[in-house]
Amino acid sequence: MTANGTIAGNAPVILIILRKTKKQSLVRFAFLPISHLVKKKLFKNNIMKIAITSSGNSPDSVMDSRFGRCMYFVFYDTKTGAMEFVPNPNKDAIEGAGPASVQLVASKGVDKVISGEFGNKVKALFDSLKVQLIIPENPSLTINQIVDKFVKQQK
Repeated sequence: MTANGTIAGNAPVILIILRKTKKQSLVRFAFLPISHLVKKKLFKNNIMKIAITSSGNSPDSVMDSRFGRCMYFVFYDTKTGAMEFVPNPNKDAIEGAGPASVQLVASKGVDKVISGEFGNKVKALFDSLKVQLIIPENPSLTINQIVDKFVKQQK
């Protein structure tokens, strides 16, 4: 534990009081990485960010089936319901569009990515980042339909 509230690898931590009773003068506690608590589902809210590949910059646009070369990324926040459309700067890249797009999406702190397909490099990168990849059965859904379906599944 360092003075700035982090442990090995600069992971943010949270203080958990394990046991405290009136008869005990000693309080037992532990510093646990927040990522550990999320993995163990100790946080009750399923608040997350979702990235969706889009063919356009509106909620009525159809999902783009290509991850690395999609036209736009949509970032949806399940807590606020906010949607942010970001043009994909990698769509015309000669090579490396997938890994470069992973970097962009990961920088937004997403937990899940919804797209029509993912290349092998992209799958490996997202796997190492613990980001879930989702391929919808119906590739012609609009962004609004995907969000509605996803939110209903989370409840």
